[in-house]
Amino acid sequence: SVADAPEVEEPEANPTPKLVEGLEKLPEDAKTRPRTRAGRAKQRQQKIKQRGFDAMAIKRYRDFPTEVLPPVLRDLVKQAAKAMGCAEAFVAAPALTVVAAAIGTTRELKLKDDWRVPPMIWTAMIGSSGTLKSPPLKLARKPVQEMESKADADRADKMRQYKEEKMCYEESVKNWREQNRKKSAEPVPPPVEPTPPVYTRYFASDTTIEGLGRILNDNPRGILVIRDELNGWLGGMDAFKATKGMDTSHWLEMFNGETMTVDRKGDDRPLKVRSAAVCISGGIQPQVFAKAIASDHRYNGLPARLLLCWPPRPTRRWIDYTMDPDVEHNYGVMVKRLYLLQGTDNPLT
Repeated sequence: SVADAPEVEEPEANPTPKLVEGLEKLPEDAKTRPRTRAGRAKQRQQKIKQRGFDAMAIKRYRDFPTEVLPPVLRDLVKQAAKAMGCAEAFVAAPALTVVAAAIGTTRELKLKDDWRVPPMIWTAMIGSSGTLKSPPLKLARKPVQEMESKADADRADKMRQYKEEKMCYEESVKNWREQNRKKSAEPVPPPVEPTPPVYTRYFASDTTIEGLGRILNDNPRGILVIRDELNGWLGGMDAFKATKGMDTSHWLEMFNGETMTVDRKGDDRPLKVRSAAVCISGGIQPQVFAKAIASDHRYNGLPARLLLCWPPRPTRRWIDYTMDPDVEHNYGVMVKRLYLLQGTDNPLT
């Protein structure tokens, strides 16, 4: 019956939508978020400007100018990028770093009479996981690793010869002491101790200052450091509180190939490196790079020394294309020929 029916409230003239009802619970950013794409872009630029960056400096990605490279590098970059399905910048950046390391301190660029710059190039490939950062790194460092393998065999021969000379020296010292004990015998000069061998190095994965200092002391033309993940390099700086700030200053000196003094643990005499020159390249993820730079390295000049490339994420698809073996061979020959350059007191001669 009508009397038993429940009472029904009449609807309001202007009902409040549920979105508006929950608006008070939303954060401030969601309340003021523009609805149009242009409005959101303008708001993003305003936030960037408020944080101390120039919004106009953030532009769309521009392709690497491969056409300005020499023919050997140009062919390598174009064919390798096409075969791997990655951006040309990911191939060009580590290849340029390897070439710079091959030249080393044997040549300098004269900008002014009192301003000369060695070819030290630091590159960082920024991209999320799966953007093919590692394959170009392996391709670029392949000639250097071949030279390093030959140097390993040479180091083994030198070490074996040095151990034999050391054993002979110790035996000679015993005989010399025995002779000097005899009062009737004429004094004999002591034997000459053999000099430890100097090892030629081209490539290093150890990025500690003390380890690099020993290598650079024997290799004044510089070395190459390639890391698949640059986070280990950036995060390893100033890891110990006792050396806070010292590691970063040493790396800044390595970019210019300047002299460096390294205090070694357990040794009162510091290691004096006449020419500390290191070329470094590697990959890193965007979030990791932003976190590393925003902490300690934002204003110390380290990011300014890095050539950064952050291309758009490529579309993953099967590519039925193989790089010409002669192109890779010519690149290897070029790198090995550059390592034959000899330095002089005046590199400009």
